[in-house]
Amino acid sequence: MASSIENVFHETRTFEVGAENCQPHLTNFQEYQEMYQRSLTDPEGFWGEIAAEFAWFKKWDRVNQWDWDQTIQVKWFEGGKTNLAFNCLDRHIESRGETIAILWEGNDASEQRKISYRELFEEVGRLANGLKSLGVKKGDRIAIYMGMVPELAMSLLACARLGAVHNVIFGGFSAESLKERILD
Repeated sequence: MASSIENVFHETRTFEVGAENCQPHLTNFQEYQEMYQRSLTDPEGFWGEIAAEFAWFKKWDRVNQWDWDQTIQVKWFEGGKTNLAFNCLDRHIESRGETIAILWEGNDASEQRKISYRELFEEVGRLANGLKSLGVKKGDRIAIYMGMVPELAMSLLACARLGAVHNVIFGGFSAESLKERILD
């Protein structure tokens, strides 16, 4: 019996990854430890450098500020203005437009989709415009009930593009659990 189970679950697949995606950010564990230590001793400088790698419409006034007294208050990049969808898509269109952004495989291995940054950008824009036409605006709350398909990522990015707060709810919950998550 054990050997038949092993045979059922043993699978070898290879996914081609472009050379541009194979360059390690860190080359060894010592580099990681040094970065980690710096994040503890100089969080303002460390996270400021990390954040500077992203696109900002307005640079922050201060990287972080916290108050642990009466009420816990933590603020990151106060005064700054950026957009997740812009950082995930727009800034990559010129240099990586035709590169695969999403490689999706369904439950059946023959069901595959390859979506480039440019295609993803266009779909997110269409979805954001559709949400906007329904009256969705910055600060609105959106609950997304969807399976693990590329349209889920598109929905999240469309909400981010508009500044709408999103909550992802996956299937398998009871009606009461769905209600609680939607209300949260």
